[in-house]
Amino acid sequence: MSSDEPDFLSESMSRYLVDRIAATPNIQIHTRAELSGLEPNGDGDLAFARWKERDGGGEQRHEVGHVFLFVGADPVTDWLRNCDVALDAKGFVRTGPDLSRDDLARSGRRTIPASLETNVPGVFAVGDVRSGSVKRVGGAIGEGAAVVAQLHAYLADLEDRGQTASGQRATATWQAGDAIDLQREPGSCRGCRSGGPRDVEPR
Repeated sequence: MSSDEPDFLSESMSRYLVDRIAATPNIQIHTRAELSGLEPNGDGDLAFARWKERDGGGEQRHEVGHVFLFVGADPVTDWLRNCDVALDAKGFVRTGPDLSRDDLARSGRRTIPASLETNVPGVFAVGDVRSGSVKRVGGAIGEGAAVVAQLHAYLADLEDRGQTASGQRATATWQAGDAIDLQREPGSCRGCRSGGPRDVEPR
């Protein structure tokens, strides 16, 4: 491992992981490579892995017994950009106290958002997609459980204000900690709908 590679990793990985990789002598780093194939042995267990260099290098094949996937480092939020949902510089969704006054003003919001709610009323984000989250499975599970109470509170507030007219729907999308959208009016956020949310009727 060259001395500059840990710094390269720190651009998209937690510091403690970079330090552990740098301190482990039997880890070899292949940057700008993508997995291209997995091959089993006669018992069906993983035996070989293949990967290609993105810069034009050929495919490599090596004996590998285990493959671990590191997901969540790149948010899949392009479908939110037409919804006025505030994103940080890396594309993660801003929520609660991380929202600026400009974020709230852009969406015309006049109420204080809940901790897992975005600047758009009724749109929540949990897990890896949320700006400032710990990017751990346990953290995503905890936020997923916590947001349920905030969803119920949001729907109850709509009922109190008489805004749950027939035909209104709640739209939920999950993708390893994706955004959850409770649309205030059908079709009010076409950009969100284009991302493939699944419609569920509020109870």
